[in-house]
Amino acid sequence: MNPADLVRRLWRPLPGRFEGLQRGWLIGWAWNPAQPLARVTVELLGDDGTRRTALADRHRADVEIAGFGDGCYGFAAPAAPFRDARRIECIFSHSGFTLAGSPLVRGRSGAAVPVRRGSLAFAFDASRCGDPAVSGYAVDLAQPHRRLRMTLADNRIPLESTRACLYRPEARAHGGDGFNGFRFECAPLRRSGLTIDVADADCKPLVLDRLWR
Repeated sequence: MNPADLVRRLWRPLPGRFEGLQRGWLIGWAWNPAQPLARVTVELLGDDGTRRTALADRHRADVEIAGFGDGCYGFAAPAAPFRDARRIECIFSHSGFTLAGSPLVRGRSGAAVPVRRGSLAFAFDASRCGDPAVSGYAVDLAQPHRRLRMTLADNRIPLESTRACLYRPEARAHGGDGFNGFRFECAPLRRSGLTIDVADADCKPLVLDRLWR
């Protein structure tokens, strides 16, 4: 086994997301919960051979409100050097793990599972190997600027609560500002028995193992 493969086996993917292109910048956030005051470095890799690094140290109010440390985990890199790249991947420099949301493929939106429950619109990210987190976005179509409170449960036992306030640019299609993303960190790798309940909403709990069928 080569060293890169060994690192991937020993390290669990860290929280974060590559959010893609915004106003000429490649943006996202990344952090290490084991060292919440440390600032991690990410690498951006274009299929044209372009390679850049970025330090994730910018304050992100949405990340802090969502409960991720002090929120100083945002990164931004100029997109201009990647103008000839069709595919851009974002990885953690220390482990080589790919961030959620990566790669960015020009002309293609990210694959997520859409779900509608009354006036609520959800999208759940596909599971990544070795990463138990459950992430996506949730929008109240009647009040798209409302930040929904959500609880993840395992066989009706609450595991974690969060507010859907992380920036997800694709959520802007529902009429809001895009700050409707969520991420649950403590989900087990199995999906059977897991549900998500939305507070103050006329919506039955979402059964996760049914979403990808």
